[in-house]
Amino acid sequence: VKQDLKSSDMPPIQGDDTSEHACRLLVVAWKRQLAAATPDKPPSLFWALHSVFGKAFWVCALHKIAADVLLFASPVIVQGLLKILEGQEEGGATAASTADCAVLALMLFGTKILWSIFWGQ
Repeated sequence: VKQDLKSSDMPPIQGDDTSEHACRLLVVAWKRQLAAATPDKPPSLFWALHSVFGKAFWVCALHKIAADVLLFASPVIVQGLLKILEGQEEGGATAASTADCAVLALMLFGTKILWSIFWGQ
């Protein structure tokens, strides 16, 4: 029998992970920005957010960029592999083109493995 998920079914959130805690940290950082503001240098919400969430944000951003690059690389590698295979059909296989195919196939395998590691699958 299926039952709806209720809030009582979820484990409690740790104190540092609550929105109230994050809000308090952001308010403190924003007050620091306001206190440091001058007519030449207005307060910056970006720097307030960076001081509170900077490390987690930049780690996630690098993670996302790496995953996107790997996702983009796969079709490019497949295109190169297909070009080599089409050339083999026309002019016969050479040792260099066979080695290129093997390298591209290994690169495709490696990008898929790394992409799945980045996404935890």
